[in-house]
Amino acid sequence: MTAGTWPVPAIAPALEGHVRAALHRLCPGFTPTAPATRTETSLLLTGELGNQPVIAKHPIDRRPFWLDRSRHEISVYTALSTARNPPNPAPRLVAADPTELLLVLTLLPGTPLGPDRYPTTPLPAGRLHPLLDTLDTLHHWTPPAGFPRDDDYPTQLTHLIPDLISPVDHCRFTELHHAISPHVAHQPQHGDPHPANTLATPTGLALLDFEVTATRPPGYDLAMLWVLLGPNPDTRRLLTTRIDREPAAHAAFWLAATLILAREITSHRRHAPT
Repeated sequence: MTAGTWPVPAIAPALEGHVRAALHRLCPGFTPTAPATRTETSLLLTGELGNQPVIAKHPIDRRPFWLDRSRHEISVYTALSTARNPPNPAPRLVAADPTELLLVLTLLPGTPLGPDRYPTTPLPAGRLHPLLDTLDTLHHWTPPAGFPRDDDYPTQLTHLIPDLISPVDHCRFTELHHAISPHVAHQPQHGDPHPANTLATPTGLALLDFEVTATRPPGYDLAMLWVLLGPNPDTRRLLTTRIDREPAAHAAFWLAATLILAREITSHRRHAPT
C-alpha cells in the first residue's frame, strides 16, 4: 500500500451527529445532498444553503496539531474573505465557528489535478505548468492584514525525529536561516500544494485546503512539490528553474526542502500502518 492510500476508518455516528447539530446551529438552512465522507483528518458534509452548493469541514483528528491547523484554516479563510483581489479561484467562506472548529465553504465544480498526495507516476507537464503558474500568482499577491506568518524553520526542525538532523547540522541550518532572512521577501505560500489540493474549475485552477497557508520565505511551495512529486529528474529540474536566481532565494528553497523532507519522514515513521 503506497502513501496517500492508507485506509480511512469509518465515521463514528456520535461524531457525525455532533457535527450535524453544530452545523444546523451555524447554518439553519443547510440541506444535505450526499452522505458524510471523511479524509484522514476531516469529516466533510456537502449540501446546499440558499441554493448555493456548500461543504462543511470539521477535524476528526483530535491531536493538538490538527486542532490548531483547523483554527489556522479558519483564520486564513477569514482573511481571504476581506481581500479585494484574491489571487486565484478558491472556495469562499460562508460561515465558521472557531469554537466548534466548523468551517462552511462554497463548493466549487471541478476536477483535482490528481488523486494522491504522493503521485506514483510523474505529473504531466500539462498539469504541472498550470499548477506552478497558479502558485506564482499566489506568491506575488499582497495578502490582507492579519494573514498568518510562518518562518521559524529552526524551531520546527527541533520538534522532529533527532536522528535525521545532527546537532551540528541543526546549528548550520539555523545560522544559514538567520543569515538569509534579511535578504528575502516573505510571500504567501499555500504550504501543501499537492495535486489533490488543487481543482481545475471553469474559471481557472483553484487551490484548496489552507490548513498550512501562510507567508514564508520564497521557495517553500516549490520545495514541497520537489519532495511530494518524487525523484523524477524532469520534474525536479522544472521546479528548480522556477526559483529566483538570487543566492538567498536558492538557499531558502533548500532550507525549506530540508525541513519538509525531515517532516515527511517523521510523519511516516510515526503514523504509517504497520
